[in-house]
Amino acid sequence: MGIREHLSVYLESGYLFDDMSGKLKWFEIDKILISFTYGVVRYVGTWGGCRAEKTLDGKLFYSSEECFKKDKSIPKTKLSIYDVFKSLYGFAPIGDVWKYKNGRAVKCKLECFDVEIDNKGKIYCKETYYRTCEDVYKFNDLTVVDKNGDMRLVKSSKSKLMLTDDQLDVVERMKGVIDDMVRLKMIMYIDQDYNLCFLPGDKIEDLTMDETDGFVDTIGIVTSIKSKDVVEFYVENPFVKIKDE
Repeated sequence: MGIREHLSVYLESGYLFDDMSGKLKWFEIDKILISFTYGVVRYVGTWGGCRAEKTLDGKLFYSSEECFKKDKSIPKTKLSIYDVFKSLYGFAPIGDVWKYKNGRAVKCKLECFDVEIDNKGKIYCKETYYRTCEDVYKFNDLTVVDKNGDMRLVKSSKSKLMLTDDQLDVVERMKGVIDDMVRLKMIMYIDQDYNLCFLPGDKIEDLTMDETDGFVDTIGIVTSIKSKDVVEFYVENPFVKIKDE
């Protein structure tokens, strides 16, 4: 049996009738495992307070007890392998695709394709496919053995742009700072002189909601207070340093 082009899937949680107990139980779906390879869909979640994994073949899902009584089930969504594949990799798997294997690009036919959808609707796939050989080496390093037998690694564009551990640590700290800025309603902007400036966003909102004409030009106010009340940085690409007094 070849790879399936379409599968029908429940994309939301709902009530499921338990034939054993004769009760209607809510099935909270955490993730959906979809195998276009074998044409199988598995649902993982909590059913009646217990962890469960079900295929739901021939089963009906209901959004409420009333819908169950009226026999109005939740409709399945028809997923196309071409649409799912394109949402992940930016192209449809028509013809051959490319993979990265053992340090080099390998051309192959798509013989298996299995994905996972989380409870937020995000799609994941363990394999990564590429449209062209060139695309493979944009994201993966190439292992080269020279004539004399020496082995070297040709860095990909992605590898060259990867942050170091120290830089990643700075990013994590920056996330915390940005969260604090959002909490304190601060505005950050770069002015025409490439100074990184900060202002109290909630106060700016108060100024712009003037009762007379609905808007007040705050440029002059910002300029006058900037020299003493606003923290400034001089931006020297790609580094940022505190401006000397």
